[in-house]
Amino acid sequence: MRFADPTYLFVAAAAAAILVILFALVGRARQRALARIGATRLLPGLTASLSRRRRLVKQSAIVGGAVLLCVALARPQLGYRWEEAHRRGLDILFAIDTSKSMLTRDVKPDRLERAKLAVRSLVQKFPGDRVGLVAFAGDAFVETPLTLDHGIFDESVAGLDTQIIPLGGTNIASAIEQADKALSGDEHRKILVLITDGENLAGNAVDAAERAAKDGVTIYTLGVGTPKGELIPEPGPDGQTQFVRDEHGALVTSHLDEGLLGKIARVTGGEYRPLGDSGQGLEALYRDELSKLPQSDLAVRSVRVPLERYQWPLGLGLLLLGLEPLVSERRSPRVAKARVKRTARTAAAAAAGIGVLLVAPAAWASPQSALRAYQKGNFASAEQQYAAAARSSPSDARLSFDLGTAAYRKGDFEQAGKAFESSLRSENLGLQQQAYYNLGNASYRLGEATLAKKDIAATTAQWKRAIGEYEGALRLRPDDADARFNLEFVKKRLEELQKKQQQEQQNQNQNQKSDQQKQNGGKNSQDQKQNGGKNSQDQKQNGGKNSQDQKQNGGKNSQDQKQNGQDQKQNGQDQKQNGQDQKQNGQDQKQGASPAEPGADNTAPGELSKADAEALLDSLRGELKVLNPVPGPQAPPTRQQEPRKDW
Repeated sequence: MRFADPTYLFVAAAAAAILVILFALVGRARQRALARIGATRLLPGLTASLSRRRRLVKQSAIVGGAVLLCVALARPQLGYRWEEAHRRGLDILFAIDTSKSMLTRDVKPDRLERAKLAVRSLVQKFPGDRVGLVAFAGDAFVETPLTLDHGIFDESVAGLDTQIIPLGGTNIASAIEQADKALSGDEHRKILVLITDGENLAGNAVDAAERAAKDGVTIYTLGVGTPKGELIPEPGPDGQTQFVRDEHGALVTSHLDEGLLGKIARVTGGEYRPLGDSGQGLEALYRDELSKLPQSDLAVRSVRVPLERYQWPLGLGLLLLGLEPLVSERRSPRVAKARVKRTARTAAAAAAGIGVLLVAPAAWASPQSALRAYQKGNFASAEQQYAAAARSSPSDARLSFDLGTAAYRKGDFEQAGKAFESSLRSENLGLQQQAYYNLGNASYRLGEATLAKKDIAATTAQWKRAIGEYEGALRLRPDDADARFNLEFVKKRLEELQKKQQQEQQNQNQNQKSDQQKQNGGKNSQDQKQNGGKNSQDQKQNGGKNSQDQKQNGGKNSQDQKQNGQDQKQNGQDQKQNGQDQKQNGQDQKQGASPAEPGADNTAPGELSKADAEALLDSLRGELKVLNPVPGPQAPPTRQQEPRKDW
C-alpha cells in the first residue's frame, strides 16, 4: 500500500484532532448549561434518558468519516498493471571547445563557463531528448554517448576544463569527425551543436563539415565571445594571472570567428547563432529551430502503473457519515428508569466516601499547603511543611529541592545547601542542574557570612565550592546564562579577596622589617658614640706626645706640629660630618618605621582587619542583586517563574 499524495494523511490527523477538541468543548458547555438549570444532585435524574455511549458512537462516526475522506484524497494505491510507454524526442550531440582560448573573459565569467551553463540550463528544460557530449581542443573525445540519463550528461558537462584534452590548440575538424562517428549508427535525425570561439588552428573544418553533411549530420554552430576579443589569461608560477604570448613574446588576443562558424553551419543545412552574454542564443536556437524538427520514438518500454484504491476509504467514509444521523442519543424508558435507581445508589456510596477524603493523609496535602505558604512569602512555614513531606517521602528528590528553596528564602543557607545536596540523587537531569545552581548560590552566601566574621580561610573554601557547583550546572546545561554569570562573578570576588589578603601580608612584612631596622639603627648609634670617645682619647694622647716632641726638637718640630694641627682639624670636620650622617640615618629609620597607633586594629599576618573586612563586605553587598533561586518542581504550570540570576 502506498499513497500518491501523502500530504492528505497529515490533513486527516489534523481534522481528527480538531473534531475531538470541538466535541470536548461542546460537552463542557453542555455540563455548565445543565448546572445553571438545576442542582448538581438532580442532574443524573434529569439526564437519565441520555446515553453517553450512543453519543460517543455518533461522534466517532463523524470523526471516522472525515478521516476516511482525507485518506481517499491521499489516493491509496495497491497492486499494479503493465503498460507500454513511448518516449519521443530529438538526438542532440553537443561539441564544446575546451582550448585555452575559451578562458578569455570577454563574456562572464569566461567563455568555457558560459558555454557549460547554457548547455546545462537547456537540457534541464527539455528532459525528453537524448543528449551526448564531445570535448575537443587539439584533439576530440566523446565524453558521453547519446543517452536519456541527463544526470550523467550534466556531470560530464560540469567536469569540463582546459586540461581534459592533453593536446593543446583548436581542431574543429577533429570534433566534427568524432561527432560523425558517434552518430553513424543512429537511425534518427543526426544533430550536432558546435559551441566554440571559431579559432581553428589545425585541420580543415569546412571540408570535415561537408563530409559529415553527406552522412546526414546537421551542424548548428554557436559562437562564444566577441569579435573584438580579449587577451587569454593563464595562471603564472607564483599564482598570479598572466597572459598567453606567442613565440615572439607578443600578447595573444583571441577573437570570435563568426565567418568560419557560419560556413560550417551552411554547408550542412544548419544555422549559426551567437551564444550571447547569458546563453540566450542556445535557448533561441532550440526554440526556433531544433524544437520544430520532427521527433521520433527514442525509447519504448513497459511501465508499471499502480492501481488506484481510493474507492474503498471514500465509500466507507460516506457510509459512516450517512449512518451518524440514524443513531439516537436517547435510551428506551425502561433502561432510563433503571439508570435513575443505579444513580441513587451511587450517590449514597459517594456520600459515605466523603469522610475518607476529608481524613486523607497529611503527607498528601502537605506539599500543596507548603506551596501556598511559599507563594504567600511565609518561608518558615513552607520550610517546616516541606521538611515533614520530605520525611514522609524520603525517596522524592523534588521535596528535598523544594525544602532547599524554602530554606534559602528564609535565609537558612546551611539547611538549604543540605537539602539541595539531597536532591542531587534525582535521575531528572533538569532537576539536577537546578540543584547545582542553587547549591552554588547557598555556598556563596555561606562564604559571605564567614567573611563578616573575618574567617578568610572558610570564605575561600565556600566560594571555591560555589565555583565547582556552578561548573556542574553548566556541564548539565551549557547554555545557562545565569549560571555562567554567577560563575564569573564568584571567580572575580574570590580573586579580589585573595589579592587583598596578599596585600595585607605584604604590609605586615614591611612593618616587621621597619621594626628590625629601627633596632639596628639604635645599635649603630651606640657604636658610633663609643668610637667617638676613643678617637678623642687618642687625640689627647697624641697632643701630649706632640708637646714633648716640640720641647725636645725645638724649631725643627714646629712645622710638624703645624701640619699635625691641620690634620687634627681635618679629622674633626670628618667626625662632624659622620655625626650628621648618623643623625640623618636615624631620621630615615624613624620615618621608615610605622609603630602601631593607639586604637589601631592590629591583625595577625594573613588576616583582614575588621575595617577592611566590613568595607569589602559593603562593596559586595552594593553590587549584589536580589537572590532568586530556581522555584521548586511542585509549582503548578501556571505559576509565575521567578528570575534565576543570583545577583
